[in-house]
Amino acid sequence: MQPFFRLVLFAYALVIHYAAGQDDWRSGQDGSVPCNAFVGTLDKGKPVYVARAALNGGLLPGKLVSRLGQAYIPFNDKEYKVSSYDVLCNSRSYSWEFFSISVQRSPVPFPASLFFNSDPPPVRVPSNAVVGGYSAVHKDNLYICKVGSSIGKVHLRHKACFYPYGGKEGNSKIFDLLVRD
Repeated sequence: MQPFFRLVLFAYALVIHYAAGQDDWRSGQDGSVPCNAFVGTLDKGKPVYVARAALNGGLLPGKLVSRLGQAYIPFNDKEYKVSSYDVLCNSRSYSWEFFSISVQRSPVPFPASLFFNSDPPPVRVPSNAVVGGYSAVHKDNLYICKVGSSIGKVHLRHKACFYPYGGKEGNSKIFDLLVRD
């Protein structure tokens, strides 16, 4: 194939890749950080990167603390330390957007709520929210969130941001959500 046509095909593939909203994830291990990695936040002045790892049948977002040589992934009430992971890179422009999942009351008053389906409406995230992976059981999209200096996953089915902290999985209904600019 002619070099010119290869270049055209490559450029076309790039346009399709970015138009589809795909993000640039690069593999790493043992604390290595790919060039152009997205710094999600700082902890004690040191960078914390957005990471994800395969764990128990899911692809779960979390954080990479390179100086400690591992990524931290929240799952099943625990903080898992993993040495092989993917890191989100700056091929696009990202920012954090404040997000809150409020507890919604049933629109049907008691005792009528005993007879009618009064489930609260589903939680929706903005269309430009970054998908960081998928859940193990239902393969639901997991979005990327930040609480303080910890980065984790938003699981819409459970209506919260889950993040690794101190060996456990913390959760919050108020957090920052990673979005594409």
